[in-house]
Amino acid sequence: MNQYYSFMESMEQARSRMQYDQAIEVSLKAIEEIPQLVRDTVREYGQWDIKSLPPLEFACNYLPVMCRHDDLQHIREIIQSLPKLAYWHDEVDLAIKRVKIMDKIKTLVFTNPGFIQANVGKELGVENRIISNMFYYAVKFGVIHREKEAKSYRLYSSKDLCPKCLESLSQPDY
Repeated sequence: MNQYYSFMESMEQARSRMQYDQAIEVSLKAIEEIPQLVRDTVREYGQWDIKSLPPLEFACNYLPVMCRHDDLQHIREIIQSLPKLAYWHDEVDLAIKRVKIMDKIKTLVFTNPGFIQANVGKELGVENRIISNMFYYAVKFGVIHREKEAKSYRLYSSKDLCPKCLESLSQPDY
């Protein structure tokens, strides 16, 4: 049980420093420890009533944006092996579905730099609330850059630079 909490603490420290790649790797190590955490908790307290698992929550937001399907499949196997974690089945399955959506978003934005965010849901046939949540994390994790455009945003992949970014690069640093 101690390893889980140690990994979780390391994950939180990396997140606070915005070192998301490091945070996800430590998060995945913590997730590997969840079966032992469940066994130890049930042995010590007679039941499993923990609903919040920060490494799992972080992974379900980060991995879809990074299109890391294999890692999510592995997490799914861990969760399905433990009946006490049935609460998490839907969340992990949704994260797996979001990988496919994110792949479509990345393709759309890469092939159409400056595409308007408000039009993405309609273009891909996906609900705007799902798209909005995914863009929050895609921007936070540096996968997509946004530039304000009226009531929406122009979208650019991390491989493209938005016009404002290019402009700031051409400005001398005084």
